Amino acid sequence: MKRENNNNWTKILTEKDLPKHSAEYFVVIKGTLEMAYYTGINRWLVPGNDFPKTTEIHGITHFQEILIPELPFFS
Repeated sequence: MKRENNNNWTKILTEKDLPKHSAEYFVVIKGTLEMAYYTGINRWLVPGNDFPKTTEIHGITHFQEILIPELPFFS
């Protein structure tokens, strides 16, 4: 299925849409932008929670990987 550009956000509709690797992501939770760490197997660590919770419990609808830019080769 071809995906339209959504400002680099991935909408979570099914389990296939979840991130492919563990990392820190920007997420949309109930319409609010937050940061969360994806631990895998539909488990997210969100600040303020002591243990991982599923996407459904958190209400995460979209995610976008936080990319740290590489330093330039030349000055």
